[in-house]
Amino acid sequence: MVKKTCDVKKSSVARWLANQSPHFQKIVLLLAVLFCFTASLHSGSGRKVSSTNKIISYTNSDEQWILAKSTGKVEIYYVIKDCKGQQTVFLKVDNKNSYAVKVSWKEKFETQQKVTVSGAAGKQLVLAAGETILAGCDNDAAKECVIAASQVTPAFKADVSKYDVVDLSVSKN
Repeated sequence: MVKKTCDVKKSSVARWLANQSPHFQKIVLLLAVLFCFTASLHSGSGRKVSSTNKIISYTNSDEQWILAKSTGKVEIYYVIKDCKGQQTVFLKVDNKNSYAVKVSWKEKFETQQKVTVSGAAGKQLVLAAGETILAGCDNDAAKECVIAASQVTPAFKADVSKYDVVDLSVSKN
């Protein structure tokens, strides 16, 4: 691996490091590992990027995502929070497979008024291998993953207290 990325015989840095004491070499190696580790921690900063490098959304690290359903290495999480003055259900759909999948599901909502409401139509997403779609308030890239309370019960104002996934199916795409 080292020979593919850096020809040790031609590298002046590698020759210089080879002439240093073993103790100094260990310190340099430790610093390099620490640098790589901290760089990887800071590179995420809550930003989620799809496999096509399109930003899907930004996340708030203190959000409490709740697992709604999992099957075939695909997990659907939800969080209920305010968005533009309206209570909204946001979904996070995570494909842990090494291949693209088509995910289909139906929804069921429980309101604080103790009314259970089923979603009118099923939903469907296609996710690339290892892709996570994470909905956010200003995210229009994943409309299937943002459900405002007014969409749940248009007839009356309801406060959604729980979200559930019904008939989840995952197929190879």
